[in-house]
Amino acid sequence: MSTSRADMHCRSTVTASPQELYALEKRRGMDFVTIADRDSIDGVLEIADRPDVFLSVELTARMRDSDEVVRLLCWGISAFDHNWLQRRSHDLAVCIAYLCEHSIAWTFADAVDERTYFETPHADTPWEFLAHVRRGWARPLPMAA
Repeated sequence: MSTSRADMHCRSTVTASPQELYALEKRRGMDFVTIADRDSIDGVLEIADRPDVFLSVELTARMRDSDEVVRLLCWGISAFDHNWLQRRSHDLAVCIAYLCEHSIAWTFADAVDERTYFETPHADTPWEFLAHVRRGWARPLPMAA
């Protein structure tokens, strides 16, 4: 059976540009590429013109009436979604409700090891890949050394 792959916890760094990360992920055999920087989509927007890229963000949200923060990986978002979530990041419950209501694939960032990628049944587009993720058809696998 044919499968599709994406590194769902990739972040840009000072030493690697979004274009360099894209090339690295393709060399690693990823079919789809995203960058989930903390509270920013600027990096992934630099490569968003490619047909195998989808927007993502690592959202820092605060629990209601608390100083405790939680990080959420939000995959397949739009710039509108990103702005909406950032404006309401003071209320984790509201952010999660939005993600669920809009069928946006997400998970708690701590649940995804940064050295893994997701594999799903074959997908022709990033949106089909994300549909597999939302249905629970993705399995995390370790990156090759």
